[in-house]
Amino acid sequence: MVAVQPVSLRPMIEVATSGIPGGVEMVAQEIKKLTSFDLDELSPLGYAKDVTVPTLVAQVRHDSAAGSSAT
Repeated sequence: MVAVQPVSLRPMIEVATSGIPGGVEMVAQEIKKLTSFDLDELSPLGYAKDVTVPTLVAQVRHDSAAGSSAT
């Protein structure tokens, strides 16, 4: 299996909404409306323990879309 940059949305939303009071909660509410899932239910972390096949996880360093501090 190949997993191309699996991400948890919460950290991305926290960075994107930093400086906006209640930003994470606002985005979480909209995601819930659109998908019926809570923000933390969209994380791959809870499922990783159940993967039993060899897996290549591909991710980039210094993603220009995320700014210079992304690794």
